Amino acid sequence: MERERDSGGGEEGLKRLARAIERFGEVYQRVEAEKLRQMVELEKQRMQFANDLEVQRMNMFMDTQRSNHGKRSASNGYSPYTMKRAFPWDEQVDVISSDDSSSSDMEMETNIESDSKQLTNNTI
Repeated sequence: MERERDSGGGEEGLKRLARAIERFGEVYQRVEAEKLRQMVELEKQRMQFANDLEVQRMNMFMDTQRSNHGKRSASNGYSPYTMKRAFPWDEQVDVISSDDSSSSDMEMETNIESDSKQLTNNTI
């Protein structure tokens, strides 16, 4: 008789255990879903922050460029459409080739012109 009572109480205990496990599973699913939602929200915020930071960086860069351009154009009559040489290149420059001979700029220009004429004649 005692066994019959124990078995009846055991079934009830198993049912309670099964319900508790089901509730635990439901709670776990809700927690995981909320965690996923928060991760997505944080990723959106991170992307927005990165975008805002890049825009701010670009604005600072553009401001710096404008500021530098204003300083350059105010001094020395700088214009972005004219190029000035850093060094005067009025003197003739010797070019040393691999066979240790040197030639002047005029000779080099003459050689380049004759080479281009030969290429033009060969292609026609």
